[in-house]
Amino acid sequence: MNKPNLTAKQMEQGREVKDALESLKLNMQFLIENERLQAEIKKAKYDALVLQGFTEAQAIELCKS
Repeated sequence: MNKPNLTAKQMEQGREVKDALESLKLNMQFLIENERLQAEIKKAKYDALVLQGFTEAQAIELCKS
């Protein structure tokens, strides 16, 4: 099966996508750690709000912003 002829622009876009995916792979451990830390911060915010007297529903709404 013959490959379709790609334009220079399509080839460049393909390289850019490939490079972006490679960057994500290289940085995945840091991205995962960042998500874990953000979750820890959100949980601490929620706990602090509840401790200050906000209801659980109010605390959740405040954490959304």
